[in-house]
Amino acid sequence: MMSGLIYVLACFIIACFGIKRKLGFWGYFFGSLFLTPFVGIILVAASGKPFKEGWWGKDRRSL
Repeated sequence: MMSGLIYVLACFIIACFGIKRKLGFWGYFFGSLFLTPFVGIILVAASGKPFKEGWWGKDRRSL
């Protein structure tokens, strides 16, 4: 029981690091949950730098 809670907590922490990255919070959370947190860390590290702004730039109306 406790090990399952620690496992999900580790997945949650990894997902928090991935919030502004390519797959977002849920992508890294489920990736860590299904593939193990160690693989989730590798996914976050390999995804590149976090986004500073949205993919559309500063002003979304400029699309």
